[in-house]
Parts: sequence; C-alpha cells; structure tokens
Amino acid sequence: WPNGSDAPINAFTLASDQREPDLQPSTRYMSLLIAGAEEHGLPPDWVAYLRAISTQPETPEATQARAFIDEALLRRK
Repeated sequence: WPNGSDAPINAFTLASDQREPDLQPSTRYMSLLIAGAEEHGLPPDWVAYLRAISTQPETPEATQARAFIDEALLRRK
C-alpha cells in the first residue's frame, strides 16, 4: 500500500452538475483543509489562496448529518 499500511483506504465523494452560486464551504471544512495543506507542506501561495475563500458557519443540519455519518463509519469497523 502507498501509505505503508495494510489497511484498506475508504474515500467518499459527492458530485453534481447543479451548482448554487451562493453556496460557500463551512468554516470548519476550510479549517481542516488549510491544516492539511500546511501539514503536508503545500506552497504558501496555495495556503494563502485557501485562506482567502469565503466561508460560512456550519449549519445545524450539516452538524447533525456529519455526526450521523461519523457514527455509521465507526460501526463499520
């Protein structure tokens, strides 16, 4: 395995042809993305670009959905 582990890797994605121009990523999501970019040594210009993206607070519905998904993933182990 590329990561040096025998454990399988799961990745999830959601794609749509529909775009809502007013949607912005959550502050939580962007914080995680920026932290990962810094941890992996991405160029400072790229990190600055990420920091400049407008965000919005996570909605209660998103928080609830994330908790549901996290719980479901933990049960798979």
